[in-house]
Amino acid sequence: MRAFALSILIVLAAGIVFLLWLSMNALVSPQGGLGARDGAPRAEPVVESHAAPASSPVAPARSPTAPEEPAKSASATAPQSEPSAAVEPEREPALEPIAANVRGVAFALLVRRPGDSAEEATGRRPLPGARITFRSDAKVLAETTSERDGRFEARFTCAGPCTLEVMAPDGWKTVGTPPELDSAVLDGTRALELAFVRGDVEVAGDVRGVLQSESGPWSTETLPKKGSVLLDLVSVSDPFFALRAEIEQGEDTHGAPTLEFVVRDVPRGEYELTLSALDAFRWNQSSVRVSPPAAGLAFLRYDAERALPLVFHVLDARSREPITDFTVRRLSLTPSRDNGVFLHTGPIELGAFPIQGAFQWSLWADDHAAAFGDETSFVEKDGARVAKVLLEPGWSTKLLVLARDPTARPLANAEAWVDGERAGRTDASGMLVLRAAAKPKKVEVRADGFALVGDPLDGYGGKSAEQRGQVTLAFLEPKR
Repeated sequence: MRAFALSILIVLAAGIVFLLWLSMNALVSPQGGLGARDGAPRAEPVVESHAAPASSPVAPARSPTAPEEPAKSASATAPQSEPSAAVEPEREPALEPIAANVRGVAFALLVRRPGDSAEEATGRRPLPGARITFRSDAKVLAETTSERDGRFEARFTCAGPCTLEVMAPDGWKTVGTPPELDSAVLDGTRALELAFVRGDVEVAGDVRGVLQSESGPWSTETLPKKGSVLLDLVSVSDPFFALRAEIEQGEDTHGAPTLEFVVRDVPRGEYELTLSALDAFRWNQSSVRVSPPAAGLAFLRYDAERALPLVFHVLDARSREPITDFTVRRLSLTPSRDNGVFLHTGPIELGAFPIQGAFQWSLWADDHAAAFGDETSFVEKDGARVAKVLLEPGWSTKLLVLARDPTARPLANAEAWVDGERAGRTDASGMLVLRAAAKPKKVEVRADGFALVGDPLDGYGGKSAEQRGQVTLAFLEPKR
């Protein structure tokens, strides 16, 4: 009996011990049973990959408290997009250096009132003494200064953005300076224009007047074509400063057209007002001295004269084949009492051209040199004035040499050289036609006591020879 009771106690004790063991195992398993998936975050160092995006060359730092091996294990199981945060990005290819040849002009704008914008300027003239520095970041590429005619030039090599820094002459400030130079300016295709203004302008008033017709009141048929009549107001003390009058059309009390001109907000001083006509009609008067404010001025057109159409028959000089696609321009060289001459070019009014009076013209077509002539080129035939023009291959221009002493007057007997070859001397009007098989690289002009300013082939005032009716301007100044 005792043996049976002892056995029962042993079995009960074993059962209790077994139950206690199961309870202890259930209590410790959350702390000791670490699976591979759950353990990695606790062993992996803290990596803030969002703080270093894939484009950043900086790799994420390791946690100094994390074990080395678990970190490698976690990296191997991370998504494929994660490692890009530590990969160095592709480097952009280096920009190829270019040889820049920047040509430009600095000019002064006289504004109507202090604070007016460049778009509201009343005139412009070349401005010497402007200092231009070309930069690439902090590196200085080149420096240059505008000459007496406002022109400047700089040659340098650059790669990447090229900026400029402008130092204006005393009393002036720059307006509208571009922050960065484009490719057309860098390769010399387009001139760089720099404008300067000053605010100490004293405005005296307007200069006003009327344009009248000898044949009576204006009509829609007799009104001058737009751009065929030009009125220039030039300062007597500063011949570089010129203003262009605005021509306004109105009506009189009978409804007939009227033509008035006005130059607004003219600074105080003495001026010469000169009229140039591209339609070849003669006018009375052609120039007058004025001091603003001025009103009641009048110019009369002699348009009662006989007029005939102008006709150009253009042929290839070698094949004698007709050329129908050509450009013809009127060249107007108007003498000025105080300011030398005015050169204006514009379309010729072919439909009705007065038979009296002298005039000049230029004509050109693709792959041909320009031709030049005057009123003597025409013969009257079948109710028209007809000119026969033969165009040769090659290049040509009409050189106009002007001497600044101090105004721009035509300089006769000046000697011209084309690519080192003597080309001839200018006539009494300061002109000479230059011809070559192709456009030359250099044109020189020589005259006793004078020195050439700049390169005539570069154009002047932002305009090429073609824009001036194939006329090339050359300026000479007295030697110092």
